[in-house]
Amino acid sequence: MLQVFLFSGVDARQKDSDTDKVTVMIPLDEPYMYYSRLLQLSGQMSSPVSMMLRPVHVRVSADNIHPWSQLIGNQPLWENKKWFAGVDLIHPAYFSSYNSALPAGGNDGVLWQGRGLNQSVTAGLKAQLGVFHVQLKPVVTSSQNLDFELSKINRGTFESPYLGYVQRFGSETLNEINWGDSYAGVRLLGLEGVAGYERLWTGPSTTYPMLFGSNAPGFLHGRVGTYRPLNVWVGHVEGHYVFGKLESSEFSSIHTRSLNMLMASFSPRWIPGLSLGAERLFVDYYPDNLTDLIFHDNLFQVFWKYILDDEDTGGDGSEPDNQILSLFGRWAFPAMQFELYGTYSINDHRTDARDFRMHPDHAAYWNFGLIKLFERSDREWIAVNLEITELEDTRTSIARGWPNPNRWASIALTNHSSNPLNHRGTPLGSMLGPGGNALMLKVDSYSPGGRWSVRANRHLYMNALLHNSALGSFSRFQSIQPSNPNVTAQDVRQVEFQLALEATRFLPWYGLELGGGLEFTQRMNHNFIYKNDIGNWRFFMTIRKRLPGRGW
Repeated sequence: MLQVFLFSGVDARQKDSDTDKVTVMIPLDEPYMYYSRLLQLSGQMSSPVSMMLRPVHVRVSADNIHPWSQLIGNQPLWENKKWFAGVDLIHPAYFSSYNSALPAGGNDGVLWQGRGLNQSVTAGLKAQLGVFHVQLKPVVTSSQNLDFELSKINRGTFESPYLGYVQRFGSETLNEINWGDSYAGVRLLGLEGVAGYERLWTGPSTTYPMLFGSNAPGFLHGRVGTYRPLNVWVGHVEGHYVFGKLESSEFSSIHTRSLNMLMASFSPRWIPGLSLGAERLFVDYYPDNLTDLIFHDNLFQVFWKYILDDEDTGGDGSEPDNQILSLFGRWAFPAMQFELYGTYSINDHRTDARDFRMHPDHAAYWNFGLIKLFERSDREWIAVNLEITELEDTRTSIARGWPNPNRWASIALTNHSSNPLNHRGTPLGSMLGPGGNALMLKVDSYSPGGRWSVRANRHLYMNALLHNSALGSFSRFQSIQPSNPNVTAQDVRQVEFQLALEATRFLPWYGLELGGGLEFTQRMNHNFIYKNDIGNWRFFMTIRKRLPGRGW
């Protein structure tokens, strides 16, 4: 397999004389993951990837002209074509951010962007020998972790109201050396078997993934599946089976859990640009042996409780594991340079088919988005991305009997509370955390020199917790602050507005890339306290050293 490498100031067409196409492996870090998606919308990427299982390997023509075409090449540090062997260095990168009043930031992996100064450094290498592949990409992080106002409705000093989620990681400066996106695996004929810590991103979302994304540190896991779309004549398929270990944080009260996930997507050949996918996920108590971890029979469990009731599952078919079904799709129209995408997820078994027809919204959560690309010229693009996410539970949770709210959030009053979907205190999917909603609008401008971006977000945190408690125990929220007793639940919702300016510039000196931005956040009713409004400034910067001819 050919590898693609990015470097500054050299035309890739001079580096690829034997073929007009090369294969690019796109990591989860912005801005390249999003840019590869725009390449597909522009019609300049021939890879039939769905963009719903990432990292991805994509095919790019080295002869096409687009804003960042000068960055594509294929010069490995060392290779031996006879032995299918090669070694490449990964661009070293330094990231820094500063939050003035509150923790802010997301999709940042290992790094905790708390209040104060936050820093991370990453570098590494990847190597191949025949079918064997290894990537070592450790991360060193440091977070000043200054004090800020914590919620009084919590399970401990630092744990949030939701079991296993941490609102602040202790009271000391955090320093850590982490494996990062390191892994070792075998690849053959489009299939792979991998063990490691590499983060995965499933589903079509660009910002708020439903189940798996880059928000949390990578968890130790094994997986088998595809690393590129497989042609099955009627279309292309992609998929993974993942089993792994979700750890607790020392600042939370949750136990270690097992995770098993089966994901597949299909892109039919007769409907170009359409990709449909499904994901079944179980989080359970960690087993005593590896065999029970790898082979989790519940992945093929039926969805109807009346059938489960006939098995050894308890009186009503309920079980202590946390199971989620997610359906998603993406439809790209390169001729219009436009795409639509969405996700629908369910976090509870249905009693039977009639129950599902009556209450398709029960414990159901969704995400919807669109991207439109405008080509001002071959070298100047503008992209608009709108995304809406709702993780708040519906009223059916109350209609089914209190207390039974918000299974997605896995709060204490549900039978899923003992096995929430988080790792080391951080949500695996959306940065919103459980029970929240979001609206995001982003406009990016691309040129050979880099990227300029403006972004606006509206977030609601733990909205479901507040609204469900308003019907039974809103007095808890009213009693935490003298200003709360005479207000209603809707008056103390935590609403957050963000406005950010970002940029990525390819500098002409020493292959340096400079990224950064300024983000202002206005959080209203922080910690559900009436008119407890706090503003936060976040400055962030990335410096990456591009090694000539090395990997993206």
